[in-house]
Amino acid sequence: MYHPARAGLLARELHNLNVHVAAIQEVRWPGHGEREFTAVDPIANTSFKYHIYYSGGEKAMHGVGFVVIGDQKNRVIKWKVVNDRICVLRIKGKFFNYSLINIYAPTNDKPDDEKDAFYERLDKTYGECPRHDVKIVIGDANAQVGREVSCEEQRNESSAEKNGSTTKRYLPKRKHSTTRTISGGFMQLSTV
Repeated sequence: MYHPARAGLLARELHNLNVHVAAIQEVRWPGHGEREFTAVDPIANTSFKYHIYYSGGEKAMHGVGFVVIGDQKNRVIKWKVVNDRICVLRIKGKFFNYSLINIYAPTNDKPDDEKDAFYERLDKTYGECPRHDVKIVIGDANAQVGREVSCEEQRNESSAEKNGSTTKRYLPKRKHSTTRTISGGFMQLSTV
């Protein structure tokens, strides 16, 4: 979403779907802050305001944020920038307040130090949210979908390669592991 015009397209779709708050990743806007825009819906011949809370780095990489449509901005209690991969939006609810923690996790090919630092910061951010809030971690966890290879399978496959064997061996039943990637999220809030 490097260009602000794309934000307008997103806001119109969210408005048409009656979505009030959406978590966005890969914003790619430098710095951090809040911007207010006006979107026009040419089909319904209406216009509405929307706010984008964003948290980016020095470069136009990564970045997370929230899109808040219309009057729902009045329900925002607090906006907290953590870094270019984590931000928090606190929203007033009917019975409870919500702390929405938006994440954009590093991929598995990144160094372990970077991944550890991210998850330590996420844990600290989660702990800093008010105790009685409903806490929701949402965003792009950069999980990978695929099968998990057991240690025995790796051993059997590597020993077969060493011996130059091309015949298939009967290996233990393969374990499959699938992980869901949360590529973005939205939340529909009821009006008070």
